[in-house]
Amino acid sequence: MPASAAPPAAVADFAAIAQLIAQSRQQAVQAVNTALIGLYWHIGERISGKIAAAEWGDGVVEQLARYLAQAQPGLRGFTRANLFRMRQFYEAYAGNEFVAPLVRQIPWTHHLIILGQAKRPEPQLLARADCRIPNPAARQSPAAGQAA
Repeated sequence: MPASAAPPAAVADFAAIAQLIAQSRQQAVQAVNTALIGLYWHIGERISGKIAAAEWGDGVVEQLARYLAQAQPGLRGFTRANLFRMRQFYEAYAGNEFVAPLVRQIPWTHHLIILGQAKRPEPQLLARADCRIPNPAARQSPAAGQAA
């Protein structure tokens, strides 16, 4: 039976169910974004630490990119350039306890735009995020609670 032939009360129920589906889909997209931002934070943190400790150089990051491509065929987004962007992402926000909790609120592509355009990414991050001052109890790194 087409929705137009359904009784008016049923159409309202159908619309409510359709809205629930739309909301759940949006929540799923946000959850995936949050997980990816946490992953990129961890990868950037690891690369940054290894380079800072002079354990790795640029060549090792290239080797890592090749290793990931071979170890996980079909995996996309982990090129040398992207791995260095993850490092840049981590280093841009790691020392700022006010901004670090906000990094998960916006998609990765927005971070790339911010990091590519700004010498100081914090003002643009705040403009793209909800601009709420985080609860002091929520002031933690975006990777808090996740295993490295």
